[in-house]
Amino acid sequence: TTYKSTERSIAHDYLALSPQDRLKTLVVIPDNMGRSAFNREVHESRIKSGELSANEHSLDILVNSNLNAAQRRDVRYYSPDQYIEFQRDHEKFKGGEFWRVWDVNTENRVLRLKNEKGDIRDFHPSQIPQDSKFSVDVFEKDKILVSEGEILRVSKSRKGLNIRNGDELTVK
Repeated sequence: TTYKSTERSIAHDYLALSPQDRLKTLVVIPDNMGRSAFNREVHESRIKSGELSANEHSLDILVNSNLNAAQRRDVRYYSPDQYIEFQRDHEKFKGGEFWRVWDVNTENRVLRLKNEKGDIRDFHPSQIPQDSKFSVDVFEKDKILVSEGEILRVSKSRKGLNIRNGDELTVK
């Protein structure tokens, strides 16, 4: 038989699996929009079926903006309210720090960043060394709804939190 994507969805096929089979199944969706839609559809379907509690909690998450190395060095690809995580020390910024894009000045090619303490600093992405493709990561803030018993998969290691890429966390 031929798979007709207009008649069925990956979420439909995933939900047709037993809960035990779902635990052993990894669904790979390469784009953020598609992954978000899949996760939302599965979450809502599991609530409707009674598999998950309707008592939901809102969770702030950071979604990688997927900028390539050239885009990360160009202020035109940044927008206010994105988050920058410095992977390495760079000028006045320390590796592991998160800063929110407060303002984008394309004329002077500078970003004004603000951290959670309220400190404001200028950052010139064009000064990131060209051979340093992992100097910064850029994220968009998003919200997801989660329910008790739901399993979340970590997609970025965090040494300070003792979690690694691929770890699974159960909502309690």
